[in-house]
Amino acid sequence: MSKPTNHLPRSSSSEVQEIIGKMPSWIIRWGIIIISVLLLGLLCAAYFFRYPDSIDGHAQLHINPTNSITVVQIPAKGSVPVKDGQQVFIRLYAYPENEFGLLEGRVTGIPTALNDSVMAVTVYLNNGLQTTTGKRIQSASVLNGKASIITGETSFFSRLVRR
Repeated sequence: MSKPTNHLPRSSSSEVQEIIGKMPSWIIRWGIIIISVLLLGLLCAAYFFRYPDSIDGHAQLHINPTNSITVVQIPAKGSVPVKDGQQVFIRLYAYPENEFGLLEGRVTGIPTALNDSVMAVTVYLNNGLQTTTGKRIQSASVLNGKASIITGETSFFSRLVRR
């Protein structure tokens, strides 16, 4: 008995190999168009989405029952955009932000120079020692934390271009 042999035709012609190995041009064209549209969409979104600009500094709260004023120290280099009435958020080191929240305040007055590298900003605490979550901070003689002064809003695109 003889074994059946499967003879498949071998296409060794160069034209057939070229057709099989070549990517269709319409797939390449549509791929380029889709990638271009996605990149353009990301750039447009980056232009329209706005994020707050902030200056971070060290806050030291000297607790006084009669007033809710604290002093924030910021680098002198970044103090130019700080103006009266800007919003301030203070994260206290002794009270975790996740559990207690933040202290919220407003800048009162203009920054004053402590030395050539540090400026002092006076901040009025809107709700005294009550945090954004409604919890009351226990009075201590001095509380330290990190303050963020919101100086404005810029788009993500302008931040990328600026850096």
